[in-house]
Amino acid sequence: FRTTATVLEVLPNGNLVLQARHTTKTDSETTVKTITGTVDPRHVAPDDTILHWRLYDLDLNIQNSGLVKDAADKGILAQVLDAIFAF
Repeated sequence: FRTTATVLEVLPNGNLVLQARHTTKTDSETTVKTITGTVDPRHVAPDDTILHWRLYDLDLNIQNSGLVKDAADKGILAQVLDAIFAF
């Protein structure tokens, strides 16, 4: 996906720490994708774009919420039984 990033920090060596957040909502489901990474400013194209493979120390965080995720989560009884019969 394409998204817009924010410069969180300019490091002493001139590198930029960027963060982008993308939210998708479908019916009662929500997905939030957060990408954080560092880029050398020399890799920023003239149109202010950066290819994802130019980011290093990349952190991709995907959080899902909604009815489908809730249905997929195990209940407390299933968790207890899994702990007891784990072996």
